[in-house]
Amino acid sequence: MVSRELRAPLTSIKGSAAALLDTVAALDPDERREYARIIDEQADRMGEPR
Repeated sequence: MVSRELRAPLTSIKGSAAALLDTVAALDPDERREYARIIDEQADRMGEPR
């Protein structure tokens, strides 16, 4: 069960980080900010007690 609860936020974090790293020059500032927001939000979600 813990594995499943970690998988969703980690998938979002990994995807957003990969997008930032692979396409940073092609992204406008709003897109970069949105990816960073997703990473921050999902990391916070992982730290919340259940």
